[in-house]
Amino acid sequence: KNYKYYTLKAVRFIVVFAVCLFAVSCSKKRTTVDDSLMRANAEALEQSVDVNDKNIDTDKYLQFDKTEIKFGDIELGQTRKIKVTAKNISDAPLVILNVVTSCSCTKVVYSKKPIATGESIDFEVSFTAETEGVFFKKIIVSHSGKSRPVSFSIEGFVKPRKKQE
Repeated sequence: KNYKYYTLKAVRFIVVFAVCLFAVSCSKKRTTVDDSLMRANAEALEQSVDVNDKNIDTDKYLQFDKTEIKFGDIELGQTRKIKVTAKNISDAPLVILNVVTSCSCTKVVYSKKPIATGESIDFEVSFTAETEGVFFKKIIVSHSGKSRPVSFSIEGFVKPRKKQE
């Protein structure tokens, strides 16, 4: 039991580091200290979930109805929202401990209530197109069933704003 407790604490610490890393990574202004801190945080995060890896992390506790969501083309400045449902497929109630996104341009809203066996929870994901080009964003979900988080992703292409005539 102590092993699970300390492993869960370590995962929470890494997730908090990840949040700090991604909050800083979307900023335009950087210093040498920021870059070295970001590299250290990125290395710590890679021990948990690789946010740049297109492989999705799954487990036998929480099952997403969609794991790779294709947004297609989005105009710069536009916000697009989707809903992803996850079902508790384990034999015990689950609690979502934390949700981390790979950029501040991606936000997730979800219920903090426990999820009974066989029940589902909705994650409302919104993405705001802030930079032109291809995007891939991983959403990392930590839950009480296992110390290693699970994930799903969104991807698409941000195109320039239409010129007004």
